[in-house]
Amino acid sequence: MLLVVIRRSLTGTGFPREGNLRLLLPILGISLIHVSVAQQVDRPAPPTTTSPRISVVSKIAQSCGAGIAPPALQHNAERDLRDAGFTISTLHTAELETAIDCVPVSGAARNSSLAVHQCLSFSEIVSSRSHPGASLMTGTWQNCQAFRCSDQCAAAAMETQNVLVRSFLDDFQARQSQEFQNDRMRRQIGEQSPMPRIQPLVIYSLYILCCLSVLCHWQLRKSATRLY
Repeated sequence: MLLVVIRRSLTGTGFPREGNLRLLLPILGISLIHVSVAQQVDRPAPPTTTSPRISVVSKIAQSCGAGIAPPALQHNAERDLRDAGFTISTLHTAELETAIDCVPVSGAARNSSLAVHQCLSFSEIVSSRSHPGASLMTGTWQNCQAFRCSDQCAAAAMETQNVLVRSFLDDFQARQSQEFQNDRMRRQIGEQSPMPRIQPLVIYSLYILCCLSVLCHWQLRKSATRLY
């Protein structure tokens, strides 16, 4: 289409007219601006590192008895996550789960205690490698601790969960910081390399100049033929 417009502007009687040349200058300018704008549109936007929408669940084994209450652990974890900037939602993209298992320790009845194994697991939606385009919830972080308790099992479980949640927040923030640094480094490398942006503009400009040269050559030959 551009070639047809240039040819119609150049063709006429004799050499190119001054009005036709004035018409070509805006065409060339608009074409080069179009290439530059297209590159800006195609350039990907800087990635963000916002925290995911998260759901908190607690699973307590029956062997732990009624002393360790799931709602208390869940509400405590949700409060810490909100303070850290997470959004608690049932429509979530990630899940934080507290799982507690207990094993009674044999001994005298008055000295009976529980061996408690407590884990905090984080799962998030990731892309499936085996099914391109599909997503699945998979575990990406876990930390566990073990302790023994007798009368204060609920308090010990709450304290252990506080330690695990702090560990999760530290690791999650460190991962986000590393991802942000990696993304910024990739953008800086792209900005320092001018060839991906300049090369298409140069090629397109040379193409336009080549078209102009060919059409001017045709017009000059036609004018020379008429003189003879």
